[in-house]
Amino acid sequence: VALMYSRQAGRLRCSYCGSSAPIPETCVSCSGPRMQLIGEGTERVEEDAKRLFPRAAVIRLDGDTLRRPAQAEALWRKIEHGEWDILVGTQLLLRRVALPRMGLVGIVQADAGLSMPDFRSAERTYHLLLDAISLADSATNGGQVIVQTYLSSHHAIQAVAQNEESIFLREELSYRQALG
Repeated sequence: VALMYSRQAGRLRCSYCGSSAPIPETCVSCSGPRMQLIGEGTERVEEDAKRLFPRAAVIRLDGDTLRRPAQAEALWRKIEHGEWDILVGTQLLLRRVALPRMGLVGIVQADAGLSMPDFRSAERTYHLLLDAISLADSATNGGQVIVQTYLSSHHAIQAVAQNEESIFLREELSYRQALG
């Protein structure tokens, strides 16, 4: 299992068991000395949002911020009471409360679920994207959705981008029939 870098802790952490380790000085594979931390995780997006919009109230909701029950309840309460300008979160954000319509919804790594070794990964990704997009105000009210993806030609992404369910159904049905 790949370890996740936690910016707050400054350590590598296992998302499954919670154990952590310091960041190695050199690469464990090649012994190269130049380790570079990259990624578009929620901590990074939260940092960028705070830097770009210093007066905005930014709330991050992910597995780390919801780990402790008291902290999780406090965050959900802030969200329910609208004590935020910018919400940064994972799909956990879509699970609990009905959120108000938003002027802008941004989806980072929209295609992340497509690499899962499961024949339902495209279907899950498609429905997750629809759920996220449903949070945006209508276009006539100024609502916008920005989707970041490396797989823009994938049928799940295309169906969402073109608001055309038939694209998804046609392609997905052909894949499922081919797999029996």
